[in-house]
Amino acid sequence: MHLTLIPSLLLIALLSPGGTTNAHHSWPANYHVDQELNLEGVVLKYLWRNPHVFIYLEVVNEGGEIERWELEWGNTNVMTERGFSEDTIREGDHVIVSGWPGRGITKRVNLQKLERPADGLTYSGRG
Repeated sequence: MHLTLIPSLLLIALLSPGGTTNAHHSWPANYHVDQELNLEGVVLKYLWRNPHVFIYLEVVNEGGEIERWELEWGNTNVMTERGFSEDTIREGDHVIVSGWPGRGITKRVNLQKLERPADGLTYSGRG
């Protein structure tokens, strides 16, 4: 190999995207993507921030006890493209949701579907 090619190849290697550019994180590593969990409750908090939007939900379980669930959604750019904003969900909203249950963190769900019966707002799809 000519020594004049080495700087060019090094520059190309440094500027080329690596294998980790699309490896934000693995949904299957954090969530049971082959399972679906359904919840209904009242929004306690709506966090519009990156890297992901979160909804904190108060749910009354089958035993009548109150549980707090954390729902992980898409990032703000994706959610904006889908018509959502920092004002779309409000504390006190009654919502029905479904998603993938968390692996390591109990009472955590990756949000796949959302319905707000009061006005018919719906979301369906990976966020």
